[in-house]
Amino acid sequence: MKEHTSQDQNLSESELNRYAQEVFVELEKIQQDEWQHNCKILIDNKIPEEEIEILLDGCCINGKFEIVDKPIGDDQDESSDFFDKIFVDQWQTGMEGDSFAGFIYGKFGDKKWIKIPYYC
Repeated sequence: MKEHTSQDQNLSESELNRYAQEVFVELEKIQQDEWQHNCKILIDNKIPEEEIEILLDGCCINGKFEIVDKPIGDDQDESSDFFDKIFVDQWQTGMEGDSFAGFIYGKFGDKKWIKIPYYC
């Protein structure tokens, strides 16, 4: 994909459309890579997809899952059928104060945690 500079301010509409299409193609590649990575994490660790949906509680995934040794953030004093403990590390985004991003951690198995990036 071509790098654009401030000198490109006079791009024609067709050039802008072509550039936008390139950006969308690259974004699709990134999202497909994340999806494949996250599916592999779930399969390799025998984590039911439904349990991830429960953890997200309406929020959206925002990146690649990781398996980590310990969580960061606050204990939610919650569990699920699959996860023994749940921690959340989050921060506000935007100016309204009602949008958040961060990581949800779910403890499973013998001291393993899944780290899920999210936003809502």
